[in-house]
Amino acid sequence: MKKFALIATLLAILVIAAVLVVNSFTTALFAQAGGATPSYLPVILRDGDTPTSTVTPSPTITPTATVTPTATPSITPTKIPLPTLTLTPTGSPTPTTTTTPLPPPCNTQFVAPLVAGETIVFVTGEVGTYVTLYDITDGEPGVVIGTGGPLIYGQGYACPGFFPVNVSPPLIVDHVIRVFNNTDGTEDMAIVLPFPSTPTPTWTGTPFPTGSPTPTSTPTWTSTPTPTPGG
Repeated sequence: MKKFALIATLLAILVIAAVLVVNSFTTALFAQAGGATPSYLPVILRDGDTPTSTVTPSPTITPTATVTPTATPSITPTKIPLPTLTLTPTGSPTPTTTTTPLPPPCNTQFVAPLVAGETIVFVTGEVGTYVTLYDITDGEPGVVIGTGGPLIYGQGYACPGFFPVNVSPPLIVDHVIRVFNNTDGTEDMAIVLPFPSTPTPTWTGTPFPTGSPTPTSTPTWTSTPTPTPGG
Protein backbone atom coordinates (compact mmCIF):
# COMPACT_ATOMS: atom_id res chain seq x y z
CA MET A 1 0.00 0.00 0.00
CA LYS A 2 2.82 2.37 0.86
CA LYS A 3 4.45 1.76 -2.50
CA PHE A 4 1.22 2.34 -4.25
CA ALA A 5 0.72 5.60 -2.36
CA LEU A 6 4.25 6.69 -3.18
CA ILE A 7 3.76 5.91 -6.87
CA ALA A 8 0.47 7.78 -6.85
CA THR A 9 2.13 10.81 -5.25
CA LEU A 10 4.91 10.81 -7.83
CA LEU A 11 2.38 10.51 -10.64
CA ALA A 12 0.45 13.40 -9.15
CA ILE A 13 3.60 15.49 -8.97
CA LEU A 14 4.40 14.71 -12.61
CA VAL A 15 0.87 15.58 -13.63
CA ILE A 16 1.06 18.88 -11.75
CA ALA A 17 4.42 19.65 -13.34
CA ALA A 18 3.06 18.84 -16.80
CA VAL A 19 -0.01 20.98 -16.14
CA LEU A 20 2.19 23.87 -15.02
CA VAL A 21 4.35 23.57 -18.15
CA VAL A 22 1.28 23.46 -20.37
CA ASN A 23 -0.25 26.43 -18.51
CA SER A 24 2.93 28.47 -18.90
CA PHE A 25 3.14 27.62 -22.59
CA THR A 26 -0.53 28.50 -23.11
CA THR A 27 -0.09 31.79 -21.25
CA ALA A 28 2.85 32.72 -23.46
CA LEU A 29 0.87 31.96 -26.60
CA PHE A 30 -2.09 34.06 -25.48
CA ALA A 31 0.21 36.89 -24.53
CA GLN A 32 1.72 36.89 -28.05
CA ALA A 33 -1.73 36.65 -29.63
CA GLY A 34 -3.07 39.53 -27.53
CA GLY A 35 -5.60 37.34 -25.76
CA ALA A 36 -6.42 37.08 -22.08
CA THR A 37 -4.38 34.77 -19.85
CA PRO A 38 -6.48 31.85 -18.50
CA SER A 39 -6.70 31.96 -14.78
CA TYR A 40 -7.21 28.43 -13.62
CA LEU A 41 -5.14 25.78 -11.75
CA PRO A 42 -5.66 22.05 -11.73
CA VAL A 43 -7.25 20.55 -8.67
CA ILE A 44 -5.04 17.95 -6.98
CA LEU A 45 -6.96 15.22 -5.21
CA ARG A 46 -5.58 13.52 -2.16
CA ASP A 47 -6.53 10.25 -0.65
CA GLY A 48 -9.94 10.44 0.90
CA ASP A 49 -11.04 13.59 -1.06
CA THR A 50 -14.21 13.49 -3.08
CA PRO A 51 -13.69 14.78 -6.58
CA THR A 52 -16.06 17.54 -7.67
CA SER A 53 -16.98 18.69 -11.07
CA THR A 54 -14.56 21.33 -12.23
CA VAL A 55 -15.49 23.55 -15.09
CA THR A 56 -12.47 24.66 -17.00
CA PRO A 57 -13.17 28.13 -18.32
CA SER A 58 -12.37 28.63 -21.94
CA PRO A 59 -9.97 31.45 -22.78
CA THR A 60 -11.62 34.81 -23.42
CA ILE A 61 -10.94 36.06 -26.88
CA THR A 62 -11.13 39.80 -27.18
CA PRO A 63 -12.33 40.73 -30.67
CA THR A 64 -10.22 43.25 -32.55
CA ALA A 65 -12.23 46.12 -33.98
CA THR A 66 -11.61 46.72 -37.66
CA VAL A 67 -11.93 50.34 -38.67
CA THR A 68 -13.12 50.77 -42.24
CA PRO A 69 -12.11 54.18 -43.58
CA THR A 70 -14.93 56.17 -45.06
CA ALA A 71 -14.50 58.56 -47.95
CA THR A 72 -14.11 62.17 -46.86
CA PRO A 73 -16.63 64.35 -48.69
CA SER A 74 -14.95 66.99 -50.83
CA ILE A 75 -15.84 70.61 -50.07
CA THR A 76 -16.65 72.71 -53.11
CA PRO A 77 -15.79 76.37 -52.40
CA THR A 78 -18.64 78.79 -53.00
CA LYS A 79 -17.78 82.21 -54.43
CA ILE A 80 -19.32 84.89 -52.27
CA PRO A 81 -19.87 88.14 -54.21
CA LEU A 82 -18.28 91.17 -52.60
CA PRO A 83 -20.44 94.22 -52.03
CA THR A 84 -19.99 97.12 -54.43
CA LEU A 85 -18.82 100.29 -52.73
CA THR A 86 -19.96 103.61 -54.15
CA LEU A 87 -17.79 106.54 -53.10
CA THR A 88 -19.50 109.91 -53.03
CA PRO A 89 -17.05 112.84 -52.93
CA THR A 90 -17.75 115.22 -50.11
CA GLY A 91 -15.10 117.87 -50.81
CA SER A 92 -15.42 120.95 -52.91
CA PRO A 93 -15.22 120.46 -56.70
CA THR A 94 -11.93 121.02 -58.47
CA PRO A 95 -11.88 124.51 -60.00
CA THR A 96 -11.91 124.58 -63.78
CA THR A 97 -9.29 126.71 -65.47
CA THR A 98 -10.73 128.79 -68.28
CA THR A 99 -8.22 129.80 -70.94
CA THR A 100 -8.98 133.14 -72.56
CA PRO A 101 -7.86 133.13 -76.20
CA LEU A 102 -5.38 135.82 -77.13
CA PRO A 103 -6.57 138.54 -79.48
CA PRO A 104 -5.34 138.29 -83.08
CA PRO A 105 -2.12 140.19 -83.83
CA CYS A 106 -2.23 143.64 -85.33
CA ASN A 107 -1.82 143.27 -89.08
CA THR A 108 1.63 144.33 -90.30
CA GLN A 109 1.38 147.22 -92.80
CA PHE A 110 3.20 150.12 -94.40
CA VAL A 111 3.08 153.35 -92.45
CA ALA A 112 2.88 155.64 -95.52
CA PRO A 113 2.53 155.30 -99.31
CA LEU A 114 5.66 154.03 -101.07
CA VAL A 115 7.38 156.59 -103.28
CA ALA A 116 9.91 155.89 -106.02
CA GLY A 117 13.51 156.50 -105.04
CA GLU A 118 13.05 155.85 -101.31
CA THR A 119 15.66 153.70 -99.51
CA ILE A 120 13.90 153.52 -96.13
CA VAL A 121 10.39 152.13 -95.69
CA PHE A 122 8.53 152.44 -92.38
CA VAL A 123 6.37 149.49 -91.35
CA THR A 124 4.15 148.98 -88.27
CA GLY A 125 3.09 145.76 -86.51
CA GLU A 126 3.39 143.90 -83.22
CA VAL A 127 6.29 144.82 -80.93
CA GLY A 128 9.17 142.35 -81.00
CA THR A 129 8.37 140.84 -84.42
CA TYR A 130 10.58 140.67 -87.54
CA VAL A 131 9.65 141.58 -91.11
CA THR A 132 10.91 141.00 -94.66
CA LEU A 133 10.22 143.15 -97.76
CA TYR A 134 9.81 141.48 -101.17
CA ASP A 135 9.56 142.97 -104.68
CA ILE A 136 6.88 140.71 -106.22
CA THR A 137 6.49 142.63 -109.48
CA ASP A 138 7.59 139.58 -111.48
CA GLY A 139 5.60 137.10 -109.32
CA GLU A 140 5.79 135.22 -106.05
CA PRO A 141 7.76 134.65 -103.92
CA GLY A 142 9.59 137.73 -105.17
CA VAL A 143 13.01 139.25 -104.54
CA VAL A 144 14.07 140.21 -101.00
CA ILE A 145 14.88 143.93 -100.91
CA GLY A 146 15.10 144.42 -97.12
CA THR A 147 14.68 142.93 -93.64
CA GLY A 148 14.12 144.53 -90.26
CA GLY A 149 13.27 144.01 -86.60
CA PRO A 150 12.52 143.57 -83.91
CA LEU A 151 9.76 146.17 -84.13
CA ILE A 152 9.98 148.68 -81.29
CA TYR A 153 7.20 150.40 -79.41
CA GLY A 154 5.95 153.66 -80.86
CA GLN A 155 2.97 155.96 -80.69
CA GLY A 156 0.84 157.31 -83.51
CA TYR A 157 0.92 154.14 -85.65
CA ALA A 158 -1.82 151.68 -86.57
CA CYS A 159 -0.05 148.96 -84.49
CA PRO A 160 1.95 149.15 -81.25
CA GLY A 161 5.34 148.66 -82.92
CA PHE A 162 7.22 150.14 -85.87
CA PHE A 163 10.57 149.82 -87.63
CA PRO A 164 12.42 151.68 -90.44
CA VAL A 165 13.53 149.04 -92.97
CA ASN A 166 16.45 149.79 -95.28
CA VAL A 167 15.70 148.70 -98.85
CA SER A 168 18.09 148.09 -101.73
CA PRO A 169 17.85 148.95 -104.54
CA PRO A 170 15.75 152.10 -104.11
CA LEU A 171 12.04 151.71 -104.79
CA ILE A 172 11.06 151.74 -108.47
CA VAL A 173 7.84 153.31 -109.67
CA ASP A 174 4.92 150.93 -110.33
CA HIS A 175 6.70 148.00 -108.63
CA VAL A 176 4.64 145.88 -106.19
CA ILE A 177 6.20 145.60 -102.73
CA ARG A 178 5.09 143.07 -100.12
CA VAL A 179 5.95 143.22 -96.40
CA PHE A 180 5.69 139.90 -94.54
CA ASN A 181 5.86 139.47 -90.76
CA ASN A 182 8.02 136.39 -90.13
CA THR A 183 6.77 136.10 -86.52
CA ASP A 184 2.96 136.26 -86.72
CA GLY A 185 2.37 135.73 -90.48
CA THR A 186 0.54 138.99 -91.21
CA GLU A 187 1.37 140.96 -94.38
CA ASP A 188 0.63 143.98 -96.54
CA MET A 189 1.20 145.03 -100.20
CA ALA A 190 1.55 148.39 -101.94
CA ILE A 191 2.43 149.83 -105.36
CA VAL A 192 5.33 152.31 -105.61
CA LEU A 193 4.10 155.74 -106.62
CA PRO A 194 6.08 158.19 -108.82
CA PHE A 195 8.06 160.84 -107.04
CA PRO A 196 5.90 164.01 -106.99
CA SER A 197 7.29 167.18 -108.79
CA THR A 198 7.76 170.35 -106.71
CA PRO A 199 4.94 172.80 -107.61
CA THR A 200 5.67 176.57 -108.15
CA PRO A 201 4.13 178.59 -105.31
CA THR A 202 1.48 181.12 -106.37
CA TRP A 203 0.23 184.15 -104.40
CA THR A 204 -3.33 183.82 -103.34
CA GLY A 205 -3.57 186.83 -100.98
CA THR A 206 -5.29 190.32 -101.52
CA PRO A 207 -3.05 192.97 -103.17
CA PHE A 208 -2.28 196.13 -101.24
CA PRO A 209 -4.24 199.37 -102.33
CA THR A 210 -2.40 202.03 -104.39
CA GLY A 211 -2.56 205.91 -103.93
CA SER A 212 -2.98 208.11 -100.83
CA PRO A 213 -6.15 208.28 -98.83
CA THR A 214 -8.32 211.42 -99.33
CA PRO A 215 -9.72 213.03 -96.19
CA THR A 216 -13.47 213.43 -96.24
CA SER A 217 -13.73 216.33 -93.72
CA THR A 218 -11.65 219.20 -92.32
CA PRO A 219 -11.47 219.43 -88.57
CA THR A 220 -12.70 222.81 -87.00
CA TRP A 221 -10.79 224.27 -84.10
CA THR A 222 -12.74 226.18 -81.41
CA SER A 223 -11.17 228.09 -78.49
CA THR A 224 -12.69 228.34 -75.10
CA PRO A 225 -11.94 231.56 -73.08
CA THR A 226 -10.34 231.06 -69.75
CA PRO A 227 -11.95 233.13 -66.93
CA THR A 228 -9.68 235.68 -65.12
CA PRO A 229 -9.75 235.55 -61.36
CA GLY A 230 -11.19 238.66 -59.61
CA GLY A 231 -12.68 240.13 -62.82
